Amino acid sequence: MEQLRFHLISSILKKYRKVCNKFSFTGFLYFDQKVGNLDRLGKGFLYNQDEILPIDWRKIKSSDLLKVYLSLKDKKFYFNKEVDGRFYKTRLKVNVK
Repeated sequence: MEQLRFHLISSILKKYRKVCNKFSFTGFLYFDQKVGNLDRLGKGFLYNQDEILPIDWRKIKSSDLLKVYLSLKDKKFYFNKEVDGRFYKTRLKVNVK
């Protein structure tokens, strides 16, 4: 069971780094819908809504980790990107089949 958790965590972090590298971005990724109490991912940590300190990965339920991974995979998140000194809500294009 722990191997699955570690795999999910590493997959979440890989997807975060991929978005950061693609857009030269180092801030938070905000989820469209909260996952439990989690509302954002930033710099390798998950954060509860309206809290400043990150949550320890071991305290997050496996079902919430799976929901976070699926929301990243399905591109159900946004981030604030700075353009000409102003911040804009930016979403990735959703894959349409």
